[in-house]
Amino acid sequence: MSISSNLVIPLDSKPIKIGPEAFYRCISLANIVLPQRSIAGFMSAPDYRKRDTFDSCTLLQDRFGNGMGYVVDGLVARFDGFPVHKLCYDHSSVTATELGHCIIEDQGEESPLVDQFGMTPFHVLFSTHEPRQDLLQALLDNYYPYHTGILDCKDANGKRPLDYLLSNWTGISMSLFRISLQKWMVDSMVRWGATSWRNDMQTKVQAILAEGDMVQKANLCNEAYGSLEGYEGMGAMYILEIALWKRKLKDGRSKDGTKRQALDREECRCVCGSNIVVPSVKLFLEIDRNHPDRADSSPHD
Repeated sequence: MSISSNLVIPLDSKPIKIGPEAFYRCISLANIVLPQRSIAGFMSAPDYRKRDTFDSCTLLQDRFGNGMGYVVDGLVARFDGFPVHKLCYDHSSVTATELGHCIIEDQGEESPLVDQFGMTPFHVLFSTHEPRQDLLQALLDNYYPYHTGILDCKDANGKRPLDYLLSNWTGISMSLFRISLQKWMVDSMVRWGATSWRNDMQTKVQAILAEGDMVQKANLCNEAYGSLEGYEGMGAMYILEIALWKRKLKDGRSKDGTKRQALDREECRCVCGSNIVVPSVKLFLEIDRNHPDRADSSPHD
């Protein structure tokens, strides 16, 4: 087993970098790797020096408490109540099918999607050694239809899942990056029915993938995040506009005896400035137009 000197544990304020000497005081590891004279010297040391190294870490104390063993117990129970996170973290023997079933069961129990570190399963997977493409696809297939903003979720460090992938760049990272960006930034535009939006995001994604400098790649990602948020905002405003318009058409008609007087469709429309038409909204309006109580049956595009 090798211990990386760049291992990062995400916390509230800033990452902790664990050096190769961090485990020196761990008795169980010392019995395996240290020479006998080192073990003898360690065992004869005062009790306060035998405390696990992590118990002295102030940032971990802020998370788990500063009592004897609190930090270690907290780390051991890191994924208690988060079965999907646990599979993503220790994924060496996990299959995509097993992960998919776990996600379905977890959603049925309405378990929280974000753990105590503010991390989603995507955060955890991308921060592991050699994250796997089949597991990423399982996460996207099972989460993304219902949690479209999950890849935009920031953890306690203010980092999105893809930020960890950028920091943990390996041979498979480009493929994972491409799949994630395509699903999040390009395919998500389809539901709005705006071809120009989708084409714009596709161009931005291609620029990100083609960029070789990691710092510039991260900057391009941030620019794309802003564009995506802008499009999502306009799409949401369009839905609000249509909902208000439909409600006004339905409730704003006055009664004259036994007849209903229809309002002018254009005059009562609330215009938000969005220039898109969500395909399913056409059906939304058709249902209202064909209602038997409608006096106005003129078409509207």
